[in-house]
Amino acid sequence: MGEVVLAFRTPKPRPVTEARSTLIISGIQTLRARGLYESYVENLSPALRQEIMSLVAGLWIPAELALEHYRAIDRLGLPQSVIEAIGAEVAERGLKTVLARAPGVSDRTEVTPWSMFIMAHRNLDTNWRGSDIMITKEGPNEALFVWAGQPCSSVPYFVTSWGGFLRAMTNLYCTKATHRLMKRLCSPTTVAIALWRLLFMGNELFGGSQPCTAMEDELDGRCRGRCKSECRRRCCGKNWREPRRDTADK
Repeated sequence: MGEVVLAFRTPKPRPVTEARSTLIISGIQTLRARGLYESYVENLSPALRQEIMSLVAGLWIPAELALEHYRAIDRLGLPQSVIEAIGAEVAERGLKTVLARAPGVSDRTEVTPWSMFIMAHRNLDTNWRGSDIMITKEGPNEALFVWAGQPCSSVPYFVTSWGGFLRAMTNLYCTKATHRLMKRLCSPTTVAIALWRLLFMGNELFGGSQPCTAMEDELDGRCRGRCKSECRRRCCGKNWREPRRDTADK
């Protein structure tokens, strides 16, 4: 593990007990838009179907309902690309709410991924009762999210969609981000996602409005010299190497 940016609030996170009905309703709306609603309803457990279909926004509901919701979507057997796209759509819809909670932030250019990451506990508590999140900095441009106490982690759809959600939210505040499921850290109640290539859009790291591309051109641990700004030393760190004069501008 790297540097802890946001620690678990308790040594042993307690499991989720309730979820916001708004999360489930938002997911159902996405399924309707994609023409998947009828199949989803058929996949719901008969014992819980009517209760889930009659949900209204803004309520706390038992974790059992949220778990059944994600299991029903998982039974649709959607491709990974579609699942990640659904997660990204949820991220886009949540953008205004997240920004509204960030003091002094009026638009995404004023926010970096790291300043958004430290709001994870607040956002978690808005939508879930129970569980906890830890975030570590594994490198200058790499973060690791660990969500513990989340029973929905046992559902492949939930894990994949959360990865798409995280990547999409991060991409709102940097030039490019990639994500990967860290299977060795996962369990039926824990999901871990690594994010890297967190190349910020704003001025906090690079001292300029133009995004740096040095890391995108990294090869064998060495910068290829295609970053034209003064930020390259800070971006590439010890791996930065002054490009040869006869090749730098080709």
